[in-house]
Amino acid sequence: MGIDKLMGNEGAKRLIKNQLNIKKESGTYLFYGRSGIDLDGYALAFAKAVNCQSVEDDFCGECRSCVEIDKGIYPDLTIIESENNIIGVDKIRDVIYKAGSSGYSGLKKIFIIKEISKMRKEAANAILKTIEEPPKGTFFILTSHTLNILPTIKSRSMLINIYPPSIKESGIDEKIYTLLEGNIDGITYIKDRSLENIINDEEADFIRLFIEYSQAYTVENRIKLYYFVELFLDKVKFLSDKERIKIASDIEKAASGNKELLKELMQIIIIKMSHKNFEFNLEEFLEIREAVHYGVNLQSILTYFFMKIK
Repeated sequence: MGIDKLMGNEGAKRLIKNQLNIKKESGTYLFYGRSGIDLDGYALAFAKAVNCQSVEDDFCGECRSCVEIDKGIYPDLTIIESENNIIGVDKIRDVIYKAGSSGYSGLKKIFIIKEISKMRKEAANAILKTIEEPPKGTFFILTSHTLNILPTIKSRSMLINIYPPSIKESGIDEKIYTLLEGNIDGITYIKDRSLENIINDEEADFIRLFIEYSQAYTVENRIKLYYFVELFLDKVKFLSDKERIKIASDIEKAASGNKELLKELMQIIIIKMSHKNFEFNLEEFLEIREAVHYGVNLQSILTYFFMKIK
């Protein structure tokens, strides 16, 4: 176990270990990287290293603190996630209160705030002073798959960029690596399995797989979705306008208004188009994708998106 065992990211691991070597009593860190990167794994590794009772400036994975953090029962670890795609001010006020209170473990208090970009402005303003000067023995770990974050949050955090592992670091076949877009959780999942065992339904299509993924966000379902998006793009040029409209309608219904899920699918398609050397205007497709966030008629946006794929 330990930080060095994390896949890839030698620079980020050195930075983390240097921070541990300094013996800081508090701090705020922003772990960021593109979609699919296991930011939670790095956040929890840092939390364990700060509190490990057996290893200095690292974690053992076996002491009481490490085990309790892994199980999610460590009394001084608070994990904040969005609700309805928002981190509201009430949750943050609770964090501020806990940060100023005495801990239970006698060790360091850790607050992990996932996807900090989803924090409401009033919530961000409320927590600024606390993350700028965390109480002694308190660490804030913020994560985000985008740097579209309030500058006031970024300026008060140490930024640690987490990259996907290289093909060599992943230890898997280049074709599989490309399919998975370098996603760490997918690589870890598939190492003990074969793609053939995962992709065992020849009658499936990416719409059905998207529906399954919308119902259960598992690594296996995402791997299947990646695979069948590639198959879809191999034949998309033969689809009629009527078929494209039907696809847009089916996807819009499956998403049930989940705009982040729709944006994730569109991002997968855009990346796969790039890998397959489609001729397309990347900026235009990214603008269509962002329109999902603000649009009311999602089916119209999706229809336009699929009509543009040639």
